[in-house]
Amino acid sequence: MIALAALAASASLLLPAWSPDGTRIAWSQAQTAWIADANGGNAKQLGSFDGLFQLDFVDEDTLLASVNYRLVTVRADGTKALLATGGPAFALDRARTHVAWQAADACPLCHGPILVRALAGGKTVKLGGHAQNIDPSLSPDGTRVVFIRNFETHGRWERPGGLWVGSTAGGPLRQLVRTGGCPAWSPNGARIAYWTRAALRVVRARGGRSVTVSRLNGSCPQWSPDGTRLAVIGPGAKLFVVDVGAQTTRAVTGASQGQVSGFAWSPDSSSLLLTGRLRPTQCYRLSVVAADGSARRTLRGC
Repeated sequence: MIALAALAASASLLLPAWSPDGTRIAWSQAQTAWIADANGGNAKQLGSFDGLFQLDFVDEDTLLASVNYRLVTVRADGTKALLATGGPAFALDRARTHVAWQAADACPLCHGPILVRALAGGKTVKLGGHAQNIDPSLSPDGTRVVFIRNFETHGRWERPGGLWVGSTAGGPLRQLVRTGGCPAWSPNGARIAYWTRAALRVVRARGGRSVTVSRLNGSCPQWSPDGTRLAVIGPGAKLFVVDVGAQTTRAVTGASQGQVSGFAWSPDSSSLLLTGRLRPTQCYRLSVVAADGSARRTLRGC
């Protein structure tokens, strides 16, 4: 286990992730992937990566990492394997059977289609053509994907196409909303949350009128696994939890607890794993906070 003093003095902690069964957590530190027990114990380095952008669990012993426009699987024993090439962001379905990611066919910053395939292998499906297709989110069962589309006008990506939904088997796409970003599919597959014009909105996955659940302007939302709440990083780099049914917003971290840089829900929806730093000390730490903000516990760092 790394000494806490050494960790506190090192570079930032980012990219928190929680295993599906709740027994393990993962994060990045100075472009190095780490895995540990849920209480922070038995921490282990899984290797250093140049351009580590995203981490998530495939299962309790395997991470999927986005590394410099490559998707790489990393096992707890340190074994690495190239899964695919593509853009910096990816999405897994709830069962961890499929992955969707951004291609980079045109240029590293333009992106091409959204790509989808089963983690076990098989055909890779392209969706969205050569528009600017970004930020995919998979339905819980892995059969559908929602993503942002922007269209080129006179050589510039300037005409927004909103959010589009398609089958992961291929075929035609359906426009869900005309404007919006950061789509997140609900755990039951019925709704999709997204941002538009400084409002967090929710729309039925089959389409229809969307509902504003918060006026907070923040990061991309994450659904709680029970589907009742959304978590976002908002003003002041605080973590906020939005009750979707009641349409109420609550800060679960304060200024004294530092700036939140990343978060992940626990599988039982009771708490969130956070990375962030304390000012003015620039001390980085990994911690767990109750979903109602009632308690916080530092796992790693100061």
